[in-house]
Amino acid sequence: MWQGETFDTEGIERELSWANKLGFNTMRVFLHHLLWEQDSTGFIKRIDKYLEISGKNNIKTMFVLLDDVWNPDPKLGKQPEPKKNLHNSGWVQSPGREILTDSTQWHIIEGYVKGIITHYSNDSRVVIWDLYNEPGNPNGSSYKKLEPANKKKHSLKLLKKVYKWSREVNPSQPISIGIWTSVRKELDDMNDIHQFTR
Repeated sequence: MWQGETFDTEGIERELSWANKLGFNTMRVFLHHLLWEQDSTGFIKRIDKYLEISGKNNIKTMFVLLDDVWNPDPKLGKQPEPKKNLHNSGWVQSPGREILTDSTQWHIIEGYVKGIITHYSNDSRVVIWDLYNEPGNPNGSSYKKLEPANKKKHSLKLLKKVYKWSREVNPSQPISIGIWTSVRKELDDMNDIHQFTR
């Protein structure tokens, strides 16, 4: 959706107008750090265009910055063709296996998170930030190779950083985390605000 070569304003306009007619007033929209790395200026222009179209259709946005679900090895360029009858068959994780398990690369994610939130921190068209979708979800069926060892621990450590970075920006909008687990210990870890701010 967000790459310059395939950014489809007509498709976005068509789908958001359908959403408006159906009574939707908010969309949950996923972003990706690779687009920021590749061309942050162009990425912001495309996000601005999306927000212009959504605004015309009276739709606010919840942006999702990171995601631990589906393809763990995201790449720029032409994406794989969709697989028939497979939910989210082309979806890619952000940051994905390589960066998630290598904290020396987390500065890339810091620049992305702070850059995007700072740019839209007072934009009334953005109603809430979803910092991380389903952090630590093992998503085993998407790994052709083994899932990273201790994925949940890596994700929780990164999540704490992302929370801290977003609080440093201090956007006017609320922030949230789209958790997936029902394991009590993991919920306690994610809900302990003091851990995130240490």
